[in-house]
Amino acid sequence: MMIPKSKIDGITLKKMMITAASNLEQTKEEINAINVFPIPDGDTGVNLFLTIRTVVEQFNEINPTSIQEAAQLITKGSFLGAKGNSGVIISQFFQGFSAEAEEHDEVGIEEFANALEAGSEWAYDAVLHPTEGTILTVIKDTATKAKSIATKGGNWTEMITETYATALKSLENTPNLLPVLKEAGVVDAGAMGFVNVWLGWCFQLMDSLGIKIAHITEEFDKLQNGN
Repeated sequence: MMIPKSKIDGITLKKMMITAASNLEQTKEEINAINVFPIPDGDTGVNLFLTIRTVVEQFNEINPTSIQEAAQLITKGSFLGAKGNSGVIISQFFQGFSAEAEEHDEVGIEEFANALEAGSEWAYDAVLHPTEGTILTVIKDTATKAKSIATKGGNWTEMITETYATALKSLENTPNLLPVLKEAGVVDAGAMGFVNVWLGWCFQLMDSLGIKIAHITEEFDKLQNGN
């Protein structure tokens, strides 16, 4: 019987980014369609996808085996590829996450939570006047939940299950925080993009760590199949 891993390496980080990019490619038009804040220009999905695609392109040249290599490539790609408001925010999230992650040879629960917290802080720092009810809020709520799980000594199954549930709940709450969303009858487009990235990360963490969580696999398959 295979013993589940307890830490992730550079190869896993690479796969997490590739899977997230695939999710955004599948959903970019859906995200574009609900783009009403800050400007209803219908390009949030494309901008998020182009941002993360530039990260993935870095892996075409180098196949990282260490956390440090993967984190540096993610940082480079995020810096080069940031497009639009949400793209800049998520690129800062990736850079903050990577800056913290590359301090370690392997990333366990605690290091993962700390990296998410750093990513959230970098994302907020990138915006002169942060607005709640956007991608920022969902990133923050997800990172806060991860930190709580790590602090109480939780495992990877709890980390994946509870952070995904938190991200979804936070996304659904965005119209209650931002009146323009409620008026349009939509959730925040950038926040939806982040949730799709997060689903990709969760799915790849499950695969790499040898964990099975049926409802997350089902959600991932539905997204990939366009349902």
